Amino acid sequence: VNLQDAVIKVKVSGLMFDLASYQGNGFFDSANNIITWNASQEPGLKSLAPNAEGAVSFSFKVKTLYPIKKLSDKNFTLKAQGEISSPTVPYYIASDKTVGLANVETKIGGRVEISAFAEYNKKGPYPPQINKPTRYLVHWIIKNYATDIKDVKISSVLRSGATWTNAVNASIDTDGAPTYNERTQEVSWNISRIIANKGIVGKPIEATFEVEIAPSISQVGSPLPILSDTRLTATDEFTNLQIKTGATSFQTVDIVRQ
Repeated sequence: VNLQDAVIKVKVSGLMFDLASYQGNGFFDSANNIITWNASQEPGLKSLAPNAEGAVSFSFKVKTLYPIKKLSDKNFTLKAQGEISSPTVPYYIASDKTVGLANVETKIGGRVEISAFAEYNKKGPYPPQINKPTRYLVHWIIKNYATDIKDVKISSVLRSGATWTNAVNASIDTDGAPTYNERTQEVSWNISRIIANKGIVGKPIEATFEVEIAPSISQVGSPLPILSDTRLTATDEFTNLQIKTGATSFQTVDIVRQ
């Protein structure tokens, strides 16, 4: 049978929807977060023939900031519950309308940030001098947004001229501190799991390690390179997707003096 005067309604829910960004030709009731289409917006809904097909569409932007106020604010989703209905009912069905339903749910992935920087560790001349060792303390600081993550791997490489002093520390006890491979000059740190919103609510995770640099005569008048780009990979436990991020390489801002 032809379904007459069909109406489509979609209710959206989820804290990450930017409701003000709605686009579409359906009427958006922002008090109840329901979008409605009828024959006035979509003439095809006036009469739907057997086996007829059609579509309506709408869009929202996703918020750029997570609505995090406490540790439990995590695992955000976007949901849309759709319904199409018509007062037309086939003779063999005891109902006052014909209804079709559909639901969709999208998980929002988390985000992790790592920053890397170095500071003078009050050992050796400052500003640095030729052939005299000066020590710097390198910091890795991690903040994790909205989802728990696991299998976190962080790595970087000491630049030429920088040496590892074995003075290392980390703010978490369960996974140890960064380690150093002398043959490859790689610094690595493996963390089994980081809970959602660590560093957003409360203190971030931090590791420090000390490096020593004795500038050569060829480096007079130049900043001293310390660490290459820092790379971080992890698995988002909510979406099961891989996360990749990092921090750019850096050098001292000190000018080497003879």
